[in-house]
Amino acid sequence: MTQHFEWKLKDPRVCRIFFSSPFKGMEGEREELTKRYWPKIQSLCNSKGIQFVPVDMRWGITTEAAGNAQTVNICLRELDRSDMFVGFFGQRYGWMGENDEALQANVENSITRYPWLLKFRDKSVTEWEFLHGHLNHPGKMPAWIGFRDKAFDDMKKEEAEKRGNKRQVAAYVSESELATKNMDNLKKRIRETEKKTLGINMAYRDPVEGASQMFDAMWRCLNDHLLADTTNVNPSKWDIELSAHNAFCKSRSGLYIGGSICHERLDAVLKSGTQVPLLIHGDPGSGKSALISTWLTARKETNPEDYIVYHFVGSSSESTDILSTLKRLRVELKRQIHGKEIPEADGPSSNEEEHDKYGLMLALEDTVREASDTGHITIIFIDGLTKVKDKEKINKHLFWLPETFPKNVHLIVSCLSTDHMTLNELVERRGYDSLVMQPLSREEQKEISIQTLQEVGKELSASQLERVVEAKQTTNPLFLKIVLSELCMFGYFRKLDEKIDSLIHCSSTVELFKKYLERLEDDYNSDGYHGNLVQDVMCLLRGSKEGLSEEDIMEILSIDPQLWSPLYFAMEKYFIDRAGILGFGFHELEMAVHEKYITNNNIMINFRLKLDRYFTQKLKQYKATGQLYSDWQRLDVHPPREIMNIPWLRHKCDDTSKLLDIITTTDCVGIFTEHHSLYDLLEYIKTVDVSEKIMADLFKKGVDTLLVEMFNFMQDNCIKSGNIDAEPEFHIPSKAADACVQIINFLEMGNFHNAALALVEKQEEIIENGRGLWNKESYENLKMDCMYKKACVLVDLYRIQEAEPLHMEVLRHREKKLAIDKSERLIQSLSKSYHGVGVLLMQQEDPDKHAQAFEFFNKSLELAETSENDMRVEKAKTIQCLGVSSMRMGDNVKAVDYGQQSMKLFEEVYYGQLPPSLGQAMCNIAICHRRLGNFDQAVDLYNQAIEIAEKAYGRVHHDVGIALSNLGSLYIYKKDFEQAIIKLTEAVKIYEMLKIDLHGALLARENLVCAFINANRADEAEPIYWDAVLQLGSDKARWNKSIPYMHSIMLMKYVRESSWHKAKQVLENLVQREDTKSGDIVALLALCDEFLVDEGKPQRAVEYTVDYNLGVWPLNRRLICMKVEFDLLKRPNNQDRLDGVLDIATKALDALDTMDPAELTTADITSAEDVLSYICDLCNGLFEGKFKEYCVDIWKKGIERQPTMMNYRMTLARTMLQQGDLSTAQYTEISQHLNTVKKQQHQDEAQFYKMYMHVLMHCEDVVEELKELLEDAIKNVTDEPEFIEKVSVYDLG
Repeated sequence: MTQHFEWKLKDPRVCRIFFSSPFKGMEGEREELTKRYWPKIQSLCNSKGIQFVPVDMRWGITTEAAGNAQTVNICLRELDRSDMFVGFFGQRYGWMGENDEALQANVENSITRYPWLLKFRDKSVTEWEFLHGHLNHPGKMPAWIGFRDKAFDDMKKEEAEKRGNKRQVAAYVSESELATKNMDNLKKRIRETEKKTLGINMAYRDPVEGASQMFDAMWRCLNDHLLADTTNVNPSKWDIELSAHNAFCKSRSGLYIGGSICHERLDAVLKSGTQVPLLIHGDPGSGKSALISTWLTARKETNPEDYIVYHFVGSSSESTDILSTLKRLRVELKRQIHGKEIPEADGPSSNEEEHDKYGLMLALEDTVREASDTGHITIIFIDGLTKVKDKEKINKHLFWLPETFPKNVHLIVSCLSTDHMTLNELVERRGYDSLVMQPLSREEQKEISIQTLQEVGKELSASQLERVVEAKQTTNPLFLKIVLSELCMFGYFRKLDEKIDSLIHCSSTVELFKKYLERLEDDYNSDGYHGNLVQDVMCLLRGSKEGLSEEDIMEILSIDPQLWSPLYFAMEKYFIDRAGILGFGFHELEMAVHEKYITNNNIMINFRLKLDRYFTQKLKQYKATGQLYSDWQRLDVHPPREIMNIPWLRHKCDDTSKLLDIITTTDCVGIFTEHHSLYDLLEYIKTVDVSEKIMADLFKKGVDTLLVEMFNFMQDNCIKSGNIDAEPEFHIPSKAADACVQIINFLEMGNFHNAALALVEKQEEIIENGRGLWNKESYENLKMDCMYKKACVLVDLYRIQEAEPLHMEVLRHREKKLAIDKSERLIQSLSKSYHGVGVLLMQQEDPDKHAQAFEFFNKSLELAETSENDMRVEKAKTIQCLGVSSMRMGDNVKAVDYGQQSMKLFEEVYYGQLPPSLGQAMCNIAICHRRLGNFDQAVDLYNQAIEIAEKAYGRVHHDVGIALSNLGSLYIYKKDFEQAIIKLTEAVKIYEMLKIDLHGALLARENLVCAFINANRADEAEPIYWDAVLQLGSDKARWNKSIPYMHSIMLMKYVRESSWHKAKQVLENLVQREDTKSGDIVALLALCDEFLVDEGKPQRAVEYTVDYNLGVWPLNRRLICMKVEFDLLKRPNNQDRLDGVLDIATKALDALDTMDPAELTTADITSAEDVLSYICDLCNGLFEGKFKEYCVDIWKKGIERQPTMMNYRMTLARTMLQQGDLSTAQYTEISQHLNTVKKQQHQDEAQFYKMYMHVLMHCEDVVEELKELLEDAIKNVTDEPEFIEKVSVYDLG
């Protein structure tokens, strides 16, 4: 019976166990200990915050130390600082010899410290270790001692003899008779002290049994004695968490190598007087955790009054979770302020706050302010932000980390330098200071190497150490630490040089991890497993979604804990545990696994198929419990991992058929809904290329399956309970109807509106079939809710006429009910109905409808304000719609205001998140800013909207397409056509992949055509244009929504190129637009007909003829041109031609006289002079000026209508003179017009007098008139002195 001793650790931070045995023949025991048991002990010690150091002096004594006769001194000194002694012998007694000069030199060098050695000069080094570790003071140190059965050594000796291996034979026999005698004497003394040991075994069977017994003894001693003081009695959840973080801190504390510079930088943070946080970043293993641990440990000692809270991400199973991190930081800070025993020390109460991120964040901020108010310095450390697991796609990065800190509160965090998202968020956006961990210097490499090896009682020779330090890769801290760790695990001293070379010659950390994997294979692959255990474990983890539990791995591979545990403990330090789910702790290790084992994609697929089969079987077992039907809320906290993993695995295996099978089940949609992972589910369903019809059929089948499963489950329970008439645990039709609602909401989110409509109709069917199972009020409410949803989906499909009666019926029902019952449910329902009707009206083109929509949205908002429940989401959406209505009514300033209100409310509701609704609001505001000319603000908002939509849905989504299309059109306004082309091209591709939203796709194409044309890339625009035209088809509604400018610029291109066939095709489609039945369009269409007359002139409807449209637009230049050129001037009779031209002019002038001034501003021709000039230009320009004489009659017509227009008379005079060969009568007529001009207008230009004089020279009896003209010229003309000089001497005779 072992006596009771008070054994404690000599160093509370370290547990050292000394292993003593002869050098030869005991490799089997040491190998078993190293591979199977040391990792378990290390894990136990780590959980207590204690470092485990196995001291095995079989290697660790350098050549230099041996040469200096220091071997014995080093061994005994290691024993002095050890906490437990484990000794074991075979048949060999060990190095001995009273006459051995080298051995006796060791004694001489040690007797000053260990004088008792003088009495035992004739004993072996191993016995000296037994003496110092146990026999000199039995019971002082816990000890287990064993001797191996001689039968095993004899067997090994015989095997070696058969092989002729003399060296191996010597390892299993006694060195001499004296050695045997000394061994027997030692055994006798050991037996006498048995009660003061942990146990002895005088003949254990083999190395496996011996190592097992050693481990059992060590394990008991550690738990009962050495580590007992570190275990809290009945620890709370937070005690356990704190213990894990303390353990991690202790394991890193004191390991920092890097001088005082970084410590001084951390000190400066507190002395700065500001609350600017500090971000420490560097490569993996660069010492970030060691720096923080060492500094905060010292700070706690020198400033015990400080409040110091630290959180090492990855140090415990819950430390990577955001909610757990928020709770723990708050609890630990509360403990600092109020002492450990506080009411909330065991965690939040069971209210909703426990899972409410926003509530927890506010609570943490309150506690931080409370700490600040005490005046104490408060330091919060969060180490390893890169490892934080954020499960929701739409969350802002690090949203949970407070933005600001009050006085006296300082935040210090760390991440990897490759974590660019964290660096951008904290350094660039929030303005954190940063501290970069530098690569190791040569001196630091040496210090780390020496210190790390000394921790485990080992040492490299100077040349070995130099080789490690000289290796280029060991400047990387992680690389160096892996090398040292592997050397610490290596048990063959004679092969140490070879091992060092194999490690340091690796070209990268990935290659080094491959060596680590090879070592694991050598150490832990077992005959008890058919295959490569290490490879299979690693590939399963690499192929999983977010890691696997130990139970998962053991069950999938059919292995027992005896096989699994040694491997688990050996790889534990390179992995991270997230609430029991193991994953790779280093990306480099994950890549090493991939490169080493997954040489082709089929290997990965096979492992994922194995995982799929496992989780599918688990799901069947889970569903048998009925929890999927009865307890959705519990699943929000602990969702079945099977449903979260199966779709991902099938997606990765590209197994679309099986993927559809799982994602169209009600189980899947329900769990993903409650777990806020619908964006992941949407990503899966987008990869499956099926029609909405097939999609809807599969979802409906899933609902039918749910009904059958629930019925069978309840029947089975009734039979098992023996009570067939028992009350059901849940209402089957209600559960099925709820499942339909979840599916409908999901499909609507993905813009699968047709599929959503089919599910609404399925819900209607369920409600009607189960009508008798609800009371009247419940049935009515369900029916109205379903009808409302159906109306909303129909509006989304632009089936307004079908939606309107449904919306109005629901609205009338709810208004009537609310007049009687002012319940919260009715208030919310009616508010939604007002909103739904508003959307219905807003989607229509009629401006009056937009005004009505605005009123309905206001009603919805007013009613929502009266609700006692939280309707902030509904209010935000309604305010957003008020903005859209304002925009459509032309009030962009008001629209921006509403948009900003809705954004503010969305941000409040979705604190820390970026929901798609926020991006949609940004898009609407951006449209208004574009219309207001605020282009830069619009660009910024569009880019934010794209980022939000992409984060939620991925790049290929309707919302991304809309934002890109709008941004592209904005760049057209900015005249940045190349950027417009880039954005619009991507938008078009997205729409093509989605195969939905024809209008959005057309709009993107049309804008892209405009961008290409404006960028002088017309050839690239042409195929896109005709694709858009093909999509428009003959649908007038679509043509009315298309962009007129696009058709116009393409039309002009074809007209310039004389491509009349293409121009005609454009025009024949364009006239379908209600707003483009203009004179220009009809004129150009007529022009095409004329140029293609050889193909037969088509019979156009009256409204598409030139004559008809001249009656509508008499001032349209193109119509006038077409009439004059292709009709009037081609008439055979001259008088008919002239009369026709004058009639055109008359009608145009009549139109000017009767036109409203406001209309006149938009007319093609805006003055009588323009009319006359344009028609004259046509007569002059067409047919080589053959009909230019008509211009005289045209201007006379103008003078006839407006005799006071002197410029008409001047133009007529010039026109007549230009024709030449005039008669005297014509000259006389001209002189009369010029005389009228002279009398009505002051003339001071020489040209007028010259022309008048020229005319008079061809007239009769004009001397007096000419004299008067000359006098006026002399008096009025000042710009041409030479002309006046000539006039002055002019001879009238």
